[in-house]
Amino acid sequence: MPDTDRPDVFLSYSRSDGEAAEVLRRRLAEAGLRTFLDRYGLPAGQPWQPQLESALAGCGTLVVLLGPSGIGTWQHREIQLGLDRQAAGEATSAPFPVIPVLLPGLARDKVPVGRFLNLNTWVDLRQGLDEPEALQRLIAGAQGKAIAAAVGGRLLAGI
Repeated sequence: MPDTDRPDVFLSYSRSDGEAAEVLRRRLAEAGLRTFLDRYGLPAGQPWQPQLESALAGCGTLVVLLGPSGIGTWQHREIQLGLDRQAAGEATSAPFPVIPVLLPGLARDKVPVGRFLNLNTWVDLRQGLDEPEALQRLIAGAQGKAIAAAVGGRLLAGI
């Protein structure tokens, strides 16, 4: 897969969070990031598991969407692969961001704690998928930056 075809971001989500995944895919694309979302990235008529694994292995960032229905079975596998890649990257100085994103409807007491995923700084979109500061934090994180470094200390209000 040529570099121009490699996604910047792989969106991992539970099927019940598909609408939120689509909204965030569009927002990331508006920010200039190439995003892998399975419903658009998997070619028909081909085995999907190797395609999914290849997209995850080739992306720059894993974004994990956490909604009120919890983590899906395949999403759990994507998280495992992403965290394994992140740990391997730490050993080779090749950082791989894994960004948990809290979605609207996720109750405070349902935030998955006690998991390896919880060791990473999350983005909180529980107030809404269009919350400007949280979206900017997600975009910056997908580029491996803190929000201040990405926007020069000012938020992009029109996102």
